[in-house]
Amino acid sequence: MESTNAGYDGGNRLIDSLPPADRDAVVAHLTMMIAEEASAGISRAERITAAYFPIDTVFSVLVELRGGDCYEVDSVGREGLIGGELLFGADVAPRSVICQIPGRFAQMPREAFHRCLMETPSFATAVHHALLLQWHRAQQTIACTFAHTVVERCARWALLSHDAAGRPEFVFRAE
Repeated sequence: MESTNAGYDGGNRLIDSLPPADRDAVVAHLTMMIAEEASAGISRAERITAAYFPIDTVFSVLVELRGGDCYEVDSVGREGLIGGELLFGADVAPRSVICQIPGRFAQMPREAFHRCLMETPSFATAVHHALLLQWHRAQQTIACTFAHTVVERCARWALLSHDAAGRPEFVFRAE
């Protein structure tokens, strides 16, 4: 992941939903970044140093099992954030996060994230809402895993990824 000189000009629904003055206060703490496909965002058991607000990138949240198997349990795009566990006082990441679809995201240091939560109530409300949405989506994913065929699950994944990336085309690599 690398930083860019560009300033935040919109694209993350959580940030864009804020009232203009609150949005400006939050945006002042953001650094624009670019994520490459399969690059690590946050590794399980590492200290969470920042929250990520995807713009046209999509991150996969992964559960790693004791035997070494790894499973995607959620994907997060422009509708939400990565590192929301900071809201609940988490210091280390409970799951690994990697870039699934390359693109841009805004990064906010953990200290600034906590400050914005305390000083900007609309931001705190938007973060709560985004995390609730992620929670519901993860539960829906579990149900779909058991209720639908592989083809149906792939179609759902493609549609969710399209919405999360917010662009008509993105690279899909099947391995």
